[in-house]
Parts: sequence; C-alpha cells; structure tokens
Amino acid sequence: PGYLNVGIGLSYNPNENFQVIVRPLNGKFTFVLDKKLQFAGNYGLERDGQSLRAEVGTMVNILYKIKLFKDATYVNQVNFFSNYLEHSERVDINYSGALNLKFNKYITTSVTIDVMYDHDQIQKVQRKQTLGVGVTYNLGYKVDRDTTTGVIKPFIN
Repeated sequence: PGYLNVGIGLSYNPNENFQVIVRPLNGKFTFVLDKKLQFAGNYGLERDGQSLRAEVGTMVNILYKIKLFKDATYVNQVNFFSNYLEHSERVDINYSGALNLKFNKYITTSVTIDVMYDHDQIQKVQRKQTLGVGVTYNLGYKVDRDTTTGVIKPFIN
C-alpha cells in the first residue's frame, strides 16, 4: 500500500536537530492499488474492491537527529495519528530510525528500521529494515553555496 498524510498545523524547531509538528486537522489516506490485496479487512479497507481508505484526525510528528561522530548520524522520527471519526483511542504509531554513515568522499551507507502499528490494518507490530550503499563521483562541476544561507549559487551569473 501507499500512504499520504496531508494536514494543517504548527511546527516547532528549536534547533536543526529537533522538530515537533502538531497537526490538529490531518487527512490520512491509504492507497491499495493491487487488485489482489483489495479485500475487506486488508489495510483497513471496509469492502472488497475498495482501493482507498480515508481517515481524518490529528497527527504529531517528532524528529530528532543525533550526530554520533564526524561522519555518522542517527535520525529518529516518530509519528502518532488518532482518527477523530472511529476509535480515537486507537493511536497509529510509526517509527523510523536511520543510521547514515559516510566512509569517504565516494561511499556512503544508510541502514534503516521502520516499525509500524495500525490497529485498523493488522493488530500486530510490523517492521522493515533496509540497507543502502551509495557511490558518489564528482564530474568536475563545483557547486557553490552561500556560506550564510546554504543556498546554491546559480551556474550563470
């Protein structure tokens, strides 16, 4: 399935490593486009053949970055969603943790873990792990950034 969250709210960013977003009005949409999965009960679908589940509620997102050492960071993100219309006591919880490592100027690695609980989909904790390895090579172009704002300067003056 695919997920889309759209909402209106407030963001609190005391520094670059911490952020809290509160959305008192949030739409949570679950898309199930594979016909083989469109059965009542799967992913919170209410009837066979349904491809979209829409919910309205409140959402809180918390993000916290930890710099472990020079070229290693760990990014924590947790989301809480409560449906206003059905069982507001059942809070959906999504956690994502990403360990980002830079070995040298050419090789980077990302290890992630995602943990999810959504009572409407399945009454069990779901988890997923991924490992990504990236190779970077500069073709000779130099990207200049403004040191005060971090904005990339245009190639043509």
